[in-house]
Amino acid sequence: MSSLNIPNAYPVELTGPDLTAYATGNEGIPYLWSFKAKEPGPHVMITALVHGNEPCGAVALDWLLQRGIRPLRGRLTLGFINVAAYGQFDAADPNASRWVDEDFNRLWAPDVLASDRDSLELRRAREVRPVVASADFLLDIHSMQKPSPPLLMAGWLDKGVRLARMVGVPDRVIVDRGHAGGLRMRDHGRFGDPEAAAAALLIECGQHWAAAAGDLAKEATARLLAGLGLTDGALLDELRPAPPPPRPSWRVRPRPGLAAPPPPRCPATPGTPRSAPSPGTGCPPGPLNAALCSPQRSGMRGRMRRGCRHGPCPRPPAAAGRPAFRRGRT
Repeated sequence: MSSLNIPNAYPVELTGPDLTAYATGNEGIPYLWSFKAKEPGPHVMITALVHGNEPCGAVALDWLLQRGIRPLRGRLTLGFINVAAYGQFDAADPNASRWVDEDFNRLWAPDVLASDRDSLELRRAREVRPVVASADFLLDIHSMQKPSPPLLMAGWLDKGVRLARMVGVPDRVIVDRGHAGGLRMRDHGRFGDPEAAAAALLIECGQHWAAAAGDLAKEATARLLAGLGLTDGALLDELRPAPPPPRPSWRVRPRPGLAAPPPPRCPATPGTPRSAPSPGTGCPPGPLNAALCSPQRSGMRGRMRRGCRHGPCPRPPAAAGRPAFRRGRT
């Protein structure tokens, strides 16, 4: 393995899953799993571990496979890409497992794939190329070396931006012309053709080993699949936080031998006769429930206020279209 010589200053909070159970694949290609529905629809491909030191995508694909994901329509392909590099991940030197011979995501130009060059990554790219070329939509899951806001890299075509808006997370979308070091898988074939409908998206989920990167990878995959109609909303419901538990409540019971508290007094409206209920209160009529209000002197600067013998009267409701306010200091 070539040395990257990149010191690591960040804690490794996120570790990827054991991929042994996925080694055989089900399409004749190792670590590639594809499922077809009876109802026609698009072929959606989600890829992880294009770089071996970025485990968040593997966390998301393992989450889908553990739940027995099957598309409602079309075809769904889940691919663990550079498993050889991932298998050499060492938390003491996590950057060293980014690739084995060269960067897998710089090899997707047709002349490079067709050349007589050889490396572990080139052999893997040629192996998965037919499946990548058949996909109508691609989500390639990545993460970043330094703590940075997550983002979606949509390429330079409008179809990539539309796909990013449909996924919706994260909210930062970068429109870029690709990488100077070589063509990415996101831009290969029909994905980079403005006349073709196929579209691809690269997501950067944050710092490589931050726990939040795995959560974002799962949410983005769930949103992509729901948005394209391959799943219902069950995956997204699972990711939503559980509602808080109900707060406990108590009922106070009077002690034996103690007098029951008096019933609450219903408010009265100025001018309400004793025999009528207070309007809007639902209280039964009675002399205690509808005291006749009369002007009373407040004793404060000689001002008159309207009050009741059993307490102050509530103000009548404000007229429609006029705000209710109280005069005085605040």
